Formats: sequence, structure tokens, C-alpha cells
Amino acid sequence: VMATYNFAIVFLQTKTYHPTIHKFLLGLFWLTPIVTILGAFIDPQWTKRAIIVMVLVGILAGTFTGLKASLTRFKEVRFFIFAWVCGVLTAGMMNMRHVFGFDIGQDTVFDSIRIAIVVDAIMLGLGVAERYSQILRSRQKATENSLFEAKRNLQLNKRLQNLEEQYRLAVELAATKDQDIKNTIHDLQQPLHALRLKLKNSSSRTSSLSAANGPNNIDETFLYLENLIAKQLQNSVEVPDNLTKRHRPALADDNLDLPSILQSIYEMFAHDASEKGLEFDYVKTSQVSQVDPLALMRIVMNLVSNAIKYTESGKILLGTRRTGHGVKIEVHDTGVGLSKEEFRDAQKRHKRLHRGKMNVEGQGFGLSIASELAKSHGLKLYIKPGRKNGTGIVLELPN
Repeated sequence: VMATYNFAIVFLQTKTYHPTIHKFLLGLFWLTPIVTILGAFIDPQWTKRAIIVMVLVGILAGTFTGLKASLTRFKEVRFFIFAWVCGVLTAGMMNMRHVFGFDIGQDTVFDSIRIAIVVDAIMLGLGVAERYSQILRSRQKATENSLFEAKRNLQLNKRLQNLEEQYRLAVELAATKDQDIKNTIHDLQQPLHALRLKLKNSSSRTSSLSAANGPNNIDETFLYLENLIAKQLQNSVEVPDNLTKRHRPALADDNLDLPSILQSIYEMFAHDASEKGLEFDYVKTSQVSQVDPLALMRIVMNLVSNAIKYTESGKILLGTRRTGHGVKIEVHDTGVGLSKEEFRDAQKRHKRLHRGKMNVEGQGFGLSIASELAKSHGLKLYIKPGRKNGTGIVLELPN
């Protein structure tokens, strides 16, 4: 009887899938020896009837558990159910003869037990074969997934390597004092850092790129970086041929919409915010805009980067608002805060406010790059008035 409970517990994995039934079966498991021992001191015939009843209770409990498991895992437990239904019939016949006194021949009871044993053995064999087949299929699927992930990671690492080479090229070009190249170098640092972290993490996880925030956001970050470098290299007329001959890429398609851009920026900076202990909230949007996606990504990326740099504790918020004339992208933080005059001064190149100099690394390019890009694309960039704590910066996009 105790083996009956134990088999049901192990085969059906009741501790994992059916915790309430698991406790019930364990209770019956420990109750059986208690009843048997007590019966030995009372009446052997009573003990015999009690054990026969408990056999029926045990098989019924196991069969019920199997039926419940079949609602979600029928293929795994079907042979178990077929075998134990036959066991219920045999145990029921034994109870009818020995407990309730029905006139059933002993040979009939023995024949039913033999049939139950044969059926149980056949079902057990089929169950083992089925489980072995499932293990083979799961291993094959795991191997295929592993190969897919390895191939995917190899492709992404090759793209990252190419971007690293182009980044080094941009650093060399910065020696020419070209201001656009300096802006490009500034805007490449954070996305490259985010890509390194994602690819490093993906190497240690089995299905790192299968989640919703996986391949799509990584591809959008790659697209942004490839666009940014390609555009800069094509616009650099003084680049020596021996430096660009092997590294000049074709411009990627500008197919990033506003939701994809903001989601990608959120993914880039989520780790940095978490490292500082900041809460970074992004309110998803379905708004659309006709603004150059590369310029838009650079502007918002610099605003979010500054918000994280100048916020010691609290949270960052990135979201949008619909207006009658277009869309507003807003970046709010609980940092040191800016007045209108300080915001105007901070837009000047190499200009950093005195209260932030001791705690923040950088050259003071972020807000000036965002301001210059916004002005060149006909966009409005301003500080939101009325904030008591922190800073709110708004970028207005036309329809």
C-alpha cells in the first residue's frame, strides 16, 4: 500500500504540480503503518479488512491524481491512468468480497489480480518507452536551440566587432577637431556599452535572445549605431582612403518608428540606472512622428544619459504626450534640478554646472548636442516650468 502512494507521488510529481494532493498522499502513506500496527493488537481479521480498504483508497487517490494531471499533461500520464483504472476494479472486487461480504469466488478475485498485474506491466513498459522518447525529443530540441543561440550570438558578436572597429576609426578622426565626429564619438559610447553588456549576458543564458526584450531591441541598437557611423563616415570628406576602405558601411534603412526608438533607448540605459540604484520607468507609446529617426534617437539618448548622470537617488521617467500640433517626448528626473538660466547655459558646448562637476564624468557635450540637433531639425527643446524637485525636459515633434 505504501508503495502505491510512493509510486503516485514520484511518477506524477505531485510535490511540483499538485501540492495539496501531495500532502494528502503523504498523510495516507504514514497512516498505513499506524493502522496496521494497531490492528495487529486488536484483531487480525480487522487488520486484513483495513488493509484491503486502504489499498482501494490508495489506488483511488492515485487514479484521481492521475486524472487531474491529465488535464494539463495527458500524454505524460495516460498509461498511468489506464493501469490504475484496472487496479481500481480489482481492489473494488476485493473489498466487495472481504469487507461487504458479496459472494465472489476467490478464483475470480485472483484472476482479476493477475489481469491487473499484466495490464500494469504493459502500461508501465509503454510509459517508460514514452518517457524515453520524450527525453530524446527534448534533448534534440535543446540541441537545436543551443545551435540557434550560438549562431545568433556569433552573428551579433561579428556585428559588434565591426562596430568596435568603426568606433576606433571615429576616435582617430576626432584628432582632426571635426565637431561632428566628436558628437558621433560621444553618442556611440553608451549604446556600445549597452551592447557589450547584452552580448556578455546572452553568452551565459540558454535562451537569452528569445524574450520580448531580446533580438528586436538589440537589432534596433545595432541599426542605430550602424546608421550613425555610416552617416558620419560618408560625410567626412577628409578621411584617408587607407582608413575607410575596409570599414565604410552602406547606410542602413531608416525604418525605426517612435515606439521602437524609445524602447531601444530604455533598453540601452536600464542597466546604468539600475547600477546607480535608480528606478527607470518608460511609458510605452503608439505615437508616430516624421522626424529623422537617427537624429531623434541621438537627442533623446543624450537627455536620458544626462538625467541618469545628474540624479543621485529617486527615479527617471521617459514618456510621450499627444498635443494638437504633434507629440511631446518628456524626460523627467529627481536630480539636482535646473533653472531656465542654468538650462540655457548648459546647452553651451563644454559647459557643465558647478554643482555637478565633482560627481559626474564627461565633457559637457550631451545637452549641447541635443540642442544643436533639435534646432537643425526644426524641433523645440525646452525645460518644463513649475518643477519643485528635479528636472523635466520636453522635446516637441511636429505631426
